[in-house]
Order: sequence, then C-alpha cells, then structure tokens
Amino acid sequence: ISLDKVSFSYKSSPDKSILKDISLKLERGKVIALVGKNGSGKTTLGSVIAGLYAPQDGKITLHPSGIDFNELDRKSQTSLIQVVPQHPALFDTTIKENVAYSNPDASDDNIDKALELANCNDFISKLDDGLNYNVGRNGMRLSGGQRQRLALARALLSDPCCLILDEPTSAMDVEGETAVTDAVHACRDGGAEGQSRGLLLITHRASTLQIADMIVVLKDGKVVEQGTYKQLTKNKKSELCELMAELV
Repeated sequence: ISLDKVSFSYKSSPDKSILKDISLKLERGKVIALVGKNGSGKTTLGSVIAGLYAPQDGKITLHPSGIDFNELDRKSQTSLIQVVPQHPALFDTTIKENVAYSNPDASDDNIDKALELANCNDFISKLDDGLNYNVGRNGMRLSGGQRQRLALARALLSDPCCLILDEPTSAMDVEGETAVTDAVHACRDGGAEGQSRGLLLITHRASTLQIADMIVVLKDGKVVEQGTYKQLTKNKKSELCELMAELV
C-alpha cells in the first residue's frame, strides 16, 4: 500500500492541515516505525491509512492492482488494514467472542491460531474459564498488556495485509512491552502460516526502533526524516536524535 502526497485536515478546521504531502509505502514483511512529538499527526496518519478518514489531497493505492484504497467499501478496507489502538475497546463478554468480533464466521481453529500468533495462550491458560473467561467492561478484568494482546489477535483473525499498532504508553506493563515484539513477529514472519504482513508501528519508545526496517519521523504533519536506525542515529543532530535524547 502506498501513499502519494497525502494531505488531510479535519472538517472542523479545514484551513489547518494536520498531514502535509505524506508519501509512504507499506510492504508485506516490513516494519515501519513512525515517531514524532505529541500532536505531530502520527495517530491521524494511522487513521487515514486505515480508511477512517479520507485525504483531501493525494492518493492511497493498493499494489500490484493499482486500486484506489478510498474507492473501496468500508468492509473491504477493514479486511485489508487493521488497527490495534493504544487503548483497545473490549466488550463485556468472553475472550473468544471478543477476538471473533473481527470475523464472526471464523472457525475455532482460526481463532486458536490468531491467539497463538498474538502469544495469548500463556495468560489464557491461567484463567479459570480459559477462552470463556469474561473480560469485563472494556476488559477491566485483564491487564493492559493482555488487552493489547487480545486486540492484536482480533486484528490478525481478519487476516489483513497491513497492521497498524499504536504502541502502549511507557506506563504499560511487561505484557504490553512484549506484545509489540509479538506483533512484529506476526507481521514479519507470518507465524506458522507463513503469511507476512506490513506493520506500521506508531511508537514513543527508543527501545523499539531497532526492530524496524525503516524509521519515519513526523513533525508538524510532515515527514522530515526517514532511514534505518543505523543511518539516523549515526548523525547525532538528526531529527530522530533531537526527538529522543536517549539515543545521543
């Protein structure tokens, strides 16, 4: 999926551009880390790529078909791009039903595979009711990292070609930390099925940057820098190093 000079502004403030001439490419098996200060447009960009908002200018294209992503219906868009938000919404029902929400017709076998790929089996095995464990309203009976893992399993169950992961905050628990690593593995290697996916990792942590194939730095809605971790950290005056002082 490629973005070509995509620009976006909210209807409430049409004169204020949130994204400006963004060009980007997401490929199967590749991990792109998107970094920037709060308010730089990271989450908005993720929403535009996912089809939640349509850009005012520019184009989002599927490859190799050349189809315009924004001409697809919403169901087709969600089958291609799935988002795991920083605070995923879970329903007051069982683990199994929460995961199956993205694909109600999924078989038990496919649900099990999605849970395995998201590395959920360890904590589920410790719950009294297993897959029938009721997570509570908004997943209140689970830890933050466990909620993140279930949201990842739910996203993977729909078998998207690209995944957008809005990384947990620095206050997230250890489960949340390792959930990021599992998301990278699920997308890059495809697990047992061997089906790789593109991953856009919206991150606030320097520790996760080294696992990315490419780092894109966003500033005031513009891509101001991109390159590998080695390339960008070599220059101590780079936008990335200025953004994350711990890299210097």
